[in-house]
Amino acid sequence: MRRRPGINRQLATVVTDTLRYANELATSLPVLTPPNTVDEKQRVISLVLFVRLIEIFEAVVVLAASGVREEQRTLFRVFLDAYFLLANCCSDVGFFPVYFRSDQCERLKLMRAASRYNDDLFATLNEYATAEVKSGIEERIKEESIQAFNSFVYAQNVGCEKIYDSMYRVCSSSVHSAPRCLENYVQTDVAGNIVGVLHREDSEATNRVLYDCEGFFLKGIHGILELFESQELTFVTRFEAALEAAGHETKP
Repeated sequence: MRRRPGINRQLATVVTDTLRYANELATSLPVLTPPNTVDEKQRVISLVLFVRLIEIFEAVVVLAASGVREEQRTLFRVFLDAYFLLANCCSDVGFFPVYFRSDQCERLKLMRAASRYNDDLFATLNEYATAEVKSGIEERIKEESIQAFNSFVYAQNVGCEKIYDSMYRVCSSSVHSAPRCLENYVQTDVAGNIVGVLHREDSEATNRVLYDCEGFFLKGIHGILELFESQELTFVTRFEAALEAAGHETKP
């Protein structure tokens, strides 16, 4: 990635060094499997979410190294979703049961959607999702007051509602291929008329996504280290200083 024209080399170094450290950290943290206590379960689920965050960040790096532009924004929103979950799980021992129960709402939604079709594509699910099965899920959702997956609520829980209403929402156009994102694929004249279709790199946008991912990723590492009562918090401080220095670099 450091060899890609336009990529901030100092930033690329910080990112790759941080990911290397994170992967080593993920394999070295002590976890009890199977977990027995609530605290042990919190640690295991938090570590799983941390590995998920690592993988998404690694995917962002692959796209950056390949010169792909718009899909980095798509992945950044996916990254933020995982970050909100990790932050919740690390800071609140009562969060992961709420998080897992939300899958009941998703299951019911899928079953209801499939029931609208008499098609081979949905045959297996429709065979399983009898009226009795769906009624049982509905009753459980009602009795346990289960809430559906809600990214805004999860962001709000950890003081990230402003991030949700800015960075997260802005990236939604890329996720859904909304009209706003299409402007990045065209060349226009002074009057705003399309004069060409483009498929080009955008090193400035790439550097911004890498910088933002790195910043949140370091917060995620900090949360994991605190949860596991690790003494390695100085590593985060060093990476934060390196990121700050990379952010002031004006030339790639």
